[in-house]
Amino acid sequence: LIIFKIDMQRIFSTEVGVRPAEPCSVSVVATHQLLTTILLHICVTIISDPQFSKASGSIVTERDLQVLERCNQENIKALEEIVGVDTKGNEIHEKRSKTEQELRSAGDLWSEHILENAKAYIMTFIYVIGTVTSGFPLISGLAKAFGLSGSEGAFYIIRFLDACIYFWLPQINITILRLFQRRNLRHRMVGRTVVVGDIPWVAQSAEAFLSKIFACSYSIAGLNVLSGNPADHLVHRHTHRVVRGSLLVCGRPDGRLPALTSLEASTCLSVNQASSIQSLGGTCESITIGHNKSKVCKWCLALFSL
Repeated sequence: LIIFKIDMQRIFSTEVGVRPAEPCSVSVVATHQLLTTILLHICVTIISDPQFSKASGSIVTERDLQVLERCNQENIKALEEIVGVDTKGNEIHEKRSKTEQELRSAGDLWSEHILENAKAYIMTFIYVIGTVTSGFPLISGLAKAFGLSGSEGAFYIIRFLDACIYFWLPQINITILRLFQRRNLRHRMVGRTVVVGDIPWVAQSAEAFLSKIFACSYSIAGLNVLSGNPADHLVHRHTHRVVRGSLLVCGRPDGRLPALTSLEASTCLSVNQASSIQSLGGTCESITIGHNKSKVCKWCLALFSL
Protein backbone atom coordinates (compact mmCIF):
# COMPACT_ATOMS: atom_id res chain seq x y z
CA LEU A 1 0.00 0.00 0.00
CA ILE A 2 1.45 3.29 -1.08
CA ILE A 3 0.35 6.28 0.97
CA PHE A 4 0.56 9.58 -0.84
CA LYS A 5 1.19 12.54 1.39
CA ILE A 6 -0.62 15.50 -0.13
CA ASP A 7 1.67 18.02 1.54
CA MET A 8 4.67 16.34 -0.10
CA GLN A 9 3.15 16.22 -3.59
CA ARG A 10 2.16 18.91 -6.05
CA ILE A 11 -1.48 18.17 -5.42
CA PHE A 12 -4.27 20.51 -4.34
CA SER A 13 -7.14 19.07 -2.32
CA THR A 14 -10.44 20.82 -1.62
CA GLU A 15 -11.33 18.17 0.97
CA VAL A 16 -14.72 17.40 -0.62
CA GLY A 17 -13.90 13.91 -1.90
CA VAL A 18 -13.49 12.67 -5.44
CA ARG A 19 -15.72 14.62 -7.82
CA PRO A 20 -14.75 13.74 -11.42
CA ALA A 21 -16.78 16.56 -12.96
CA GLU A 22 -15.80 19.31 -10.55
CA PRO A 23 -14.56 22.62 -11.99
CA CYS A 24 -11.07 23.88 -11.26
CA SER A 25 -10.66 26.30 -8.37
CA VAL A 26 -7.54 26.15 -6.20
CA SER A 27 -5.37 24.88 -9.05
CA VAL A 28 -6.33 27.93 -11.13
CA VAL A 29 -4.64 30.18 -8.57
CA ALA A 30 -1.39 28.24 -8.81
CA THR A 31 -1.59 28.29 -12.60
CA HIS A 32 -2.10 32.07 -12.60
CA GLN A 33 0.93 32.58 -10.34
CA LEU A 34 3.08 30.38 -12.58
CA LEU A 35 1.97 32.19 -15.74
CA THR A 36 2.64 35.57 -14.08
CA THR A 37 6.20 34.52 -13.28
CA ILE A 38 6.71 33.27 -16.84
CA LEU A 39 5.32 36.52 -18.26
CA LEU A 40 7.68 38.59 -16.09
CA HIS A 41 10.67 36.55 -17.26
CA ILE A 42 9.72 36.86 -20.93
CA CYS A 43 9.10 40.62 -20.66
CA VAL A 44 12.41 41.22 -18.87
CA THR A 45 14.21 39.26 -21.59
CA ILE A 46 12.55 41.23 -24.38
CA ILE A 47 13.01 44.67 -22.81
CA SER A 48 16.65 44.03 -22.01
CA ASP A 49 17.46 43.63 -25.73
CA PRO A 50 16.34 46.41 -28.15
CA GLN A 51 16.42 43.97 -31.08
CA PHE A 52 13.95 41.67 -29.30
CA SER A 53 11.68 44.63 -28.52
CA LYS A 54 11.70 45.76 -32.15
CA ALA A 55 11.19 42.28 -33.56
CA SER A 56 8.32 41.44 -31.22
CA GLY A 57 6.66 44.85 -31.44
CA SER A 58 6.53 44.98 -27.66
CA ILE A 59 4.84 47.99 -26.07
CA VAL A 60 5.55 46.88 -22.50
CA THR A 61 7.54 49.45 -20.56
CA GLU A 62 9.83 49.09 -17.58
CA ARG A 63 7.23 50.90 -15.47
CA ASP A 64 4.63 48.28 -16.40
CA LEU A 65 6.95 45.53 -15.21
CA GLN A 66 7.62 47.36 -11.96
CA VAL A 67 3.89 47.60 -11.24
CA LEU A 68 3.34 43.93 -12.12
CA GLU A 69 6.28 42.77 -9.99
CA ARG A 70 5.10 44.86 -7.04
CA CYS A 71 1.61 43.34 -7.29
CA ASN A 72 3.14 39.88 -7.50
CA GLN A 73 5.34 40.31 -4.42
CA GLU A 74 2.77 42.12 -2.28
CA ASN A 75 0.19 39.50 -3.18
CA ILE A 76 2.29 36.89 -1.36
CA LYS A 77 2.61 39.12 1.73
CA ALA A 78 -1.13 39.74 1.70
CA LEU A 79 -1.83 36.00 1.50
CA GLU A 80 0.41 35.44 4.52
CA GLU A 81 -1.64 37.94 6.52
CA ILE A 82 -4.90 36.37 5.34
CA VAL A 83 -4.01 32.77 6.28
CA GLY A 84 -1.93 33.63 9.35
CA VAL A 85 1.24 31.77 8.35
CA ASP A 86 4.26 32.66 6.22
CA THR A 87 5.51 30.87 3.10
CA LYS A 88 7.46 28.43 5.29
CA GLY A 89 4.40 27.44 7.32
CA ASN A 90 5.34 29.36 10.48
CA GLU A 91 2.71 31.36 12.33
CA ILE A 92 3.19 35.08 11.82
CA HIS A 93 3.24 37.80 14.47
CA GLU A 94 -0.08 38.55 16.18
CA LYS A 95 -0.18 42.09 14.80
CA ARG A 96 0.25 40.88 11.22
CA SER A 97 -2.39 38.16 11.71
CA LYS A 98 -5.06 40.77 12.46
CA THR A 99 -6.39 40.38 8.92
CA GLU A 100 -6.83 36.64 9.42
CA GLN A 101 -8.65 37.18 12.73
CA GLU A 102 -11.02 39.75 11.21
CA LEU A 103 -11.68 37.49 8.24
CA ARG A 104 -12.48 34.54 10.49
CA SER A 105 -14.74 36.74 12.61
CA ALA A 106 -16.65 37.84 9.50
CA GLY A 107 -16.84 34.20 8.41
CA ASP A 108 -18.28 33.18 11.78
CA LEU A 109 -21.00 35.82 11.42
CA TRP A 110 -21.88 34.69 7.89
CA SER A 111 -21.94 31.05 8.99
CA GLU A 112 -24.53 31.96 11.62
CA HIS A 113 -26.61 33.59 8.86
CA ILE A 114 -26.48 30.43 6.77
CA LEU A 115 -27.06 27.97 9.62
CA GLU A 116 -29.93 29.85 11.28
CA ASN A 117 -32.57 27.90 9.33
CA ALA A 118 -31.08 24.57 10.42
CA LYS A 119 -30.89 25.70 14.05
CA ALA A 120 -34.46 27.06 13.94
CA TYR A 121 -35.59 23.72 12.48
CA ILE A 122 -34.04 21.84 15.41
CA MET A 123 -35.58 24.26 17.93
CA THR A 124 -39.00 23.85 16.27
CA PHE A 125 -38.67 20.07 16.34
CA ILE A 126 -37.86 20.09 20.06
CA TYR A 127 -40.77 22.42 20.88
CA VAL A 128 -43.34 20.47 18.87
CA ILE A 129 -42.23 17.08 20.21
CA GLY A 130 -42.11 18.39 23.78
CA THR A 131 -45.45 20.21 23.83
CA VAL A 132 -47.46 17.61 21.89
CA THR A 133 -46.06 14.70 23.90
CA SER A 134 -46.67 16.40 27.24
CA GLY A 135 -50.01 17.87 26.18
CA PHE A 136 -49.03 21.32 27.44
CA PRO A 137 -48.25 23.92 24.75
CA LEU A 138 -46.63 27.11 26.02
CA ILE A 139 -49.72 29.30 26.53
CA SER A 140 -51.87 26.43 27.81
CA GLY A 141 -49.21 25.44 30.32
CA LEU A 142 -48.82 29.00 31.58
CA ALA A 143 -52.59 29.48 31.79
CA LYS A 144 -53.03 26.31 33.80
CA ALA A 145 -50.15 27.23 36.09
CA PHE A 146 -51.73 30.62 36.87
CA GLY A 147 -55.30 29.27 37.03
CA LEU A 148 -56.56 31.18 33.97
CA SER A 149 -58.01 28.28 31.97
CA GLY A 150 -61.31 27.88 33.83
CA SER A 151 -63.77 29.80 31.60
CA GLU A 152 -64.87 28.68 28.14
CA GLY A 153 -63.87 31.99 26.54
CA ALA A 154 -60.36 31.74 27.96
CA PHE A 155 -60.12 28.15 26.66
CA TYR A 156 -60.57 29.24 23.03
CA ILE A 157 -58.30 32.27 23.37
CA ILE A 158 -55.54 30.10 24.83
CA ARG A 159 -55.91 27.52 22.05
CA PHE A 160 -55.84 30.29 19.44
CA LEU A 161 -52.61 31.73 20.85
CA ASP A 162 -51.01 28.27 20.92
CA ALA A 163 -52.03 27.74 17.29
CA CYS A 164 -50.42 31.07 16.34
CA ILE A 165 -47.19 30.01 18.05
CA TYR A 166 -47.15 26.73 16.12
CA PHE A 167 -47.78 28.57 12.83
CA TRP A 168 -45.08 31.22 13.33
CA LEU A 169 -42.69 29.04 15.32
CA PRO A 170 -39.88 28.98 12.68
CA GLN A 171 -39.89 32.78 12.45
CA ILE A 172 -40.04 33.09 16.23
CA ASN A 173 -37.04 30.78 16.62
CA ILE A 174 -35.03 32.67 13.98
CA THR A 175 -35.79 35.94 15.77
CA ILE A 176 -34.67 34.43 19.09
CA LEU A 177 -31.42 33.27 17.49
CA ARG A 178 -30.74 36.70 15.99
CA LEU A 179 -31.44 38.46 19.28
CA PHE A 180 -29.20 36.04 21.19
CA GLN A 181 -26.38 36.32 18.62
CA ARG A 182 -26.89 40.08 18.15
CA ARG A 183 -27.38 39.80 14.40
CA ASN A 184 -29.45 41.97 12.09
CA LEU A 185 -33.19 41.43 12.70
CA ARG A 186 -34.25 42.90 9.36
CA HIS A 187 -32.75 40.22 7.13
CA ARG A 188 -35.19 38.06 5.23
CA MET A 189 -35.87 34.67 6.78
CA VAL A 190 -34.95 32.70 3.67
CA GLY A 191 -32.02 30.78 2.22
CA ARG A 192 -28.94 32.96 1.74
CA THR A 193 -27.26 34.05 -1.46
CA VAL A 194 -23.55 34.86 -1.65
CA VAL A 195 -22.32 37.05 -4.51
CA VAL A 196 -18.57 37.00 -5.23
CA GLY A 197 -17.28 40.13 -6.97
CA ASP A 198 -13.83 40.18 -8.54
CA ILE A 199 -12.06 39.93 -11.88
CA PRO A 200 -13.57 37.06 -13.93
CA TRP A 201 -11.11 34.26 -13.22
CA VAL A 202 -11.02 34.97 -9.48
CA ALA A 203 -14.80 35.34 -9.15
CA GLN A 204 -15.53 32.22 -11.18
CA SER A 205 -12.94 30.12 -9.32
CA ALA A 206 -14.30 31.27 -5.95
CA GLU A 207 -17.86 30.56 -7.10
CA ALA A 208 -16.86 27.05 -8.21
CA PHE A 209 -14.99 26.38 -4.96
CA LEU A 210 -17.83 27.56 -2.70
CA SER A 211 -20.51 25.83 -4.78
CA LYS A 212 -18.86 22.42 -4.72
CA ILE A 213 -18.27 22.64 -0.96
CA PHE A 214 -21.93 23.41 -0.26
CA ALA A 215 -22.95 20.69 -2.71
CA CYS A 216 -21.91 18.34 0.12
CA SER A 217 -24.11 20.07 2.72
CA TYR A 218 -27.62 19.17 3.85
CA SER A 219 -30.37 20.88 1.87
CA ILE A 220 -31.50 22.96 4.85
CA ALA A 221 -27.98 24.42 5.10
CA GLY A 222 -27.63 25.05 1.38
CA LEU A 223 -26.38 28.22 -0.25
CA ASN A 224 -26.91 29.95 -3.59
CA VAL A 225 -23.65 31.26 -5.07
CA LEU A 226 -23.31 33.89 -7.82
CA SER A 227 -20.33 35.77 -9.21
CA GLY A 228 -19.60 38.86 -11.26
CA ASN A 229 -17.03 41.49 -12.12
CA PRO A 230 -17.64 44.67 -10.05
CA ALA A 231 -15.86 46.73 -12.71
CA ASP A 232 -18.09 45.35 -15.48
CA HIS A 233 -21.34 43.38 -15.24
CA LEU A 234 -21.90 42.87 -11.48
CA VAL A 235 -24.25 45.85 -11.25
CA HIS A 236 -26.31 44.92 -14.32
CA ARG A 237 -26.57 41.20 -13.56
CA HIS A 238 -26.95 41.01 -9.79
CA THR A 239 -27.78 44.28 -8.01
CA HIS A 240 -31.48 44.06 -8.98
CA ARG A 241 -31.54 40.75 -7.06
CA VAL A 242 -30.30 42.30 -3.82
CA VAL A 243 -32.62 41.71 -0.88
CA ARG A 244 -32.22 42.15 2.87
CA GLY A 245 -29.65 39.62 3.98
CA SER A 246 -27.86 39.02 0.68
CA LEU A 247 -24.12 38.48 1.23
CA LEU A 248 -21.68 40.30 -1.06
CA VAL A 249 -17.90 39.88 -0.93
CA CYS A 250 -15.68 41.87 -3.30
CA GLY A 251 -11.98 41.89 -3.97
CA ARG A 252 -10.76 45.50 -3.84
CA PRO A 253 -7.94 46.40 -6.26
CA ASP A 254 -4.84 48.08 -4.85
CA GLY A 255 -5.62 51.71 -5.63
CA ARG A 256 -2.13 52.77 -4.51
CA LEU A 257 -0.90 51.66 -7.93
CA PRO A 258 -1.73 54.16 -10.72
CA ALA A 259 -2.83 51.38 -13.06
CA LEU A 260 -5.48 50.19 -10.58
CA THR A 261 -6.81 53.47 -9.17
CA SER A 262 -9.79 53.73 -11.51
CA LEU A 263 -10.51 50.00 -11.09
CA GLU A 264 -10.74 50.41 -7.32
CA ALA A 265 -13.12 53.34 -7.77
CA SER A 266 -15.34 51.22 -10.04
CA THR A 267 -15.42 48.42 -7.46
CA CYS A 268 -16.37 50.82 -4.66
CA LEU A 269 -19.12 52.28 -6.82
CA SER A 270 -20.55 48.82 -7.53
CA VAL A 271 -20.63 47.93 -3.83
CA ASN A 272 -22.28 51.27 -3.06
CA GLN A 273 -24.94 50.69 -5.70
CA ALA A 274 -25.70 47.22 -4.35
CA SER A 275 -25.94 48.55 -0.79
CA SER A 276 -28.21 51.43 -1.83
CA ILE A 277 -31.05 48.99 -2.62
CA GLN A 278 -32.89 49.00 0.72
CA SER A 279 -36.15 47.71 2.11
CA LEU A 280 -37.46 48.48 5.61
CA GLY A 281 -34.08 50.06 6.36
CA GLY A 282 -32.16 46.88 5.57
CA THR A 283 -29.91 45.89 2.68
CA CYS A 284 -27.19 43.38 1.81
CA GLU A 285 -24.15 42.69 3.97
CA SER A 286 -20.97 43.42 2.06
CA ILE A 287 -17.27 42.81 2.67
CA THR A 288 -14.36 44.23 0.68
CA ILE A 289 -10.93 42.62 0.84
CA GLY A 290 -7.93 44.67 -0.25
CA HIS A 291 -5.26 47.12 0.90
CA ASN A 292 -7.59 50.01 1.72
CA LYS A 293 -9.06 50.13 5.24
CA SER A 294 -11.65 52.81 4.46
CA LYS A 295 -15.24 51.57 4.40
CA VAL A 296 -17.12 51.89 1.12
CA CYS A 297 -20.39 52.53 2.97
CA LYS A 298 -21.77 52.18 6.48
CA TRP A 299 -23.16 48.70 5.73
CA CYS A 300 -19.82 47.44 4.42
CA LEU A 301 -16.98 45.78 6.33
CA ALA A 302 -13.50 46.56 4.95
CA LEU A 303 -10.85 43.90 5.55
CA PHE A 304 -7.35 44.96 4.55
CA SER A 305 -3.75 43.82 4.58
CA LEU A 306 -0.75 46.11 4.67
